[in-house]
Amino acid sequence: MRITDQNQARWEALYNSAIEFRNFKPWNHFDDSYIFGVRDPWSDEIGWCVIMGNGGIVYGLAVYTGKAGFLSYENMIYSFEEEDGLGIALSQKCLKVEFDDRGDIEDTDREIYEKLGLRFRGHNQYPVIRRSDPGYYPWPLESEAEVVFLKHCLDQSIHAVQLA
Repeated sequence: MRITDQNQARWEALYNSAIEFRNFKPWNHFDDSYIFGVRDPWSDEIGWCVIMGNGGIVYGLAVYTGKAGFLSYENMIYSFEEEDGLGIALSQKCLKVEFDDRGDIEDTDREIYEKLGLRFRGHNQYPVIRRSDPGYYPWPLESEAEVVFLKHCLDQSIHAVQLA
């Protein structure tokens, strides 16, 4: 999905929430075995949220969407030792925000940062936002509904940590 004048405010809100999430460092409070549901107020679908980063390898938020997403999370947990990392990544159904280094981001992300006027410096500072479906390599979000829901999940994740 391309950023246009009509949807730019939603994209800016998503990236602002991602930056707030990153700066809040919720992985210091929850480990990646803690999963909680966030209801999409527009579709009523549940996104099963997992805060990543407590292990010090990958920092971010994965939102496993709907029943199929939850099952892909369960399969990942129970088959982690049996499968390689790429096989696990290609079996997930989720929306994801990860924080990467400059050398790990793609041109797609650079274009988004430029369009939104965002600049980052440092280790694990660059938000990379993707959608994953089983059998496919992760790709940028496809719809405004995904943008709005992922922003909602980031905001609710911070709220969940504050309540814990």
